[in-house]
Amino acid sequence: VETIYDYPKDDHSCQKQAKDELNKHLRPKIIDYVHRFEDYGTIILVYPDWCSTLPMALFTFLEIHPFTTQRLIPICIGKRNHGKEDIKKMYPRLKIEEGLEIENINEIEIIKDYFINLI
Repeated sequence: VETIYDYPKDDHSCQKQAKDELNKHLRPKIIDYVHRFEDYGTIILVYPDWCSTLPMALFTFLEIHPFTTQRLIPICIGKRNHGKEDIKKMYPRLKIEEGLEIENINEIEIIKDYFINLI
């Protein structure tokens, strides 16, 4: 999911913008949409911890695309994230897998093991 604008490169400015978006309940515009979204049976959603929830652009994505029968696998880069619970509030009947929370994207073995065990 890519927004129409770039986020700041330095951590402090990026965190400030993230908090502003969250506090104002903003939904940033995204560049493209998934065409024929209903054709996908499983959605793997990988996202960074964004003020303890999903990035606001992912809320835009989730609100635009009609989740109906899909299975969702959330993978959060960061700990203590409530993104999965926020998705459940939006789509209470959606099948949401336990998913995965990892400290950083470099934990590739944890990610590989997760998907091997998922199959």
